[in-house]
Amino acid sequence: MYKVNEDYCDKIGNTYCLDSQGKFINMQPINEKLLRLSTKWTEIYASDILIFFEHFNKYFLEDNIKEIDFYFRQSGISWAILLPDGTEKYCLSIPDQYRGRAKLVFDGKNITLFWENGNC
Repeated sequence: MYKVNEDYCDKIGNTYCLDSQGKFINMQPINEKLLRLSTKWTEIYASDILIFFEHFNKYFLEDNIKEIDFYFRQSGISWAILLPDGTEKYCLSIPDQYRGRAKLVFDGKNITLFWENGNC
């Protein structure tokens, strides 16, 4: 999992993003930004981000995930999940070169998306 340099990264947040039943609300700005980043940095398979959207609630609300890193490549998106026990789980391997990367951080009541340009 990469460390966010808040002085360098752009970010968007959703404060108090859970409703009274503990479900996510008002996630449109974050979902839209992830979709825009995927179409900006990924030439083919940008729709891989839609697979993540299907599991959004499961990762954060059921599995208690706190951080997810996204790596945008020319041909798709990889992501790494920091599990509650501190181990990392990968959707595809993390590439050595990527066009951009992003991190979603959930603290139990607020969620923040950070993003920055890649290394190629």
